[in-house]
Amino acid sequence: MPQSDPIQGATFLPLWTETYQIPDTLAAMYNFTIERTLMSFPDKTTLEAVWPNARDGIHAWVDGEKCAYVRSSGTWQVLWCEKPFVDVRATAVQSMTSGAETVMQYSTADENTGGMWDPVQPDRITCTRAGVYLVSFTASFAPTTAGSRIMVLRRNGATVRSFVVGGSGIALSGMFALPVRMAVGDRLQVNQFQSSGSTITTYTQAYPQLSAAML
Repeated sequence: MPQSDPIQGATFLPLWTETYQIPDTLAAMYNFTIERTLMSFPDKTTLEAVWPNARDGIHAWVDGEKCAYVRSSGTWQVLWCEKPFVDVRATAVQSMTSGAETVMQYSTADENTGGMWDPVQPDRITCTRAGVYLVSFTASFAPTTAGSRIMVLRRNGATVRSFVVGGSGIALSGMFALPVRMAVGDRLQVNQFQSSGSTITTYTQAYPQLSAAML
């Protein structure tokens, strides 16, 4: 089991065990075991505070970022990171007023690596690591007898792409996907627009979904 250091606030993660045999002058064999460990820190700020003068080649794990760091040329450099991936969906119908965009709300996260979705703000995903993401989302419109229906993907309130998803008469559900570059703190929201002349709901057989996977 990992052991915690109450002074430094680090966690020691066992990685592997090595056993050595050393002969003495009486030809007896002495066995000893070295437990290789990796120090884990809650965030990079703690890592830099605890190990400001670590020698080059030292490795450490930052749990808050899901990243491995290596000390190189006197600084901590990212060696590897678990890529963020979020996949959220709605579990109930949502009403949409005619002639206005409605921001989709999500209630369940099937994946949330990197903490990009917060149930306190269920209408968005927020970038926690800068990069290019493959973003996909679904349309969900109950049948109407008039008007058009449009999907709008917004980043920080500005339109990234909009898609016309069809006219009236049938329920509509479809998926859209595109690469989107995001900086830390950028938020993505999906809006649905309909102009039937009356309030309609999302389609009960295919609730809205939104996902983003870092490429």
